[in-house]
Amino acid sequence: KYMREEMPARYSTSKSYRSYLENHILPKWGERRVDDVRANEVRLWLKSIPLASKTVGHIRDLVRTLFRFAMLWEWIPVAENPMTLFRIERSTRRKQKPRVLSPEEFHKLVKAVREPYRTMVILDACLGLGCSELLGLCWCDFDWIKSEVKIQRGIVDGRVGSVKTEYRNKPLPLQIGRAHV
Repeated sequence: KYMREEMPARYSTSKSYRSYLENHILPKWGERRVDDVRANEVRLWLKSIPLASKTVGHIRDLVRTLFRFAMLWEWIPVAENPMTLFRIERSTRRKQKPRVLSPEEFHKLVKAVREPYRTMVILDACLGLGCSELLGLCWCDFDWIKSEVKIQRGIVDGRVGSVKTEYRNKPLPLQIGRAHV
């Protein structure tokens, strides 16, 4: 019922949710009645999943959403959501510090990549966009008079959608000038 009626409209979010449901949640809990599922069982199960802690945190959050949905439909009593009784350690932190390329490494990378990917690598290094936002750029997004670019859309699996957050939908300044070679 959740998948039919409450799945988020955003394509990339619903795709992730479907993956979590079909590959993890339903195989483990699909045959159980929601009122028979215990928080500690879910906690132990989540600890056993061999995925990144951030992904496990997303799965826990989706289980929390499913419990909230079950309360809405009165399949279980309205109470404190059992998924709030525990945390997934480090689910909001990176496991490793991101590696930053040196200018020399970046130049080697740019030389090794062919077009159109070379332009995409350079543009992404300059603007710091997500992959979907980079793919969603159009020439009309660039305002050369104001020296800015508007990030207005993202593309995931060939589907055009809005940007993920309102903060992304603001113009980015462009430094236009002579390149130093």
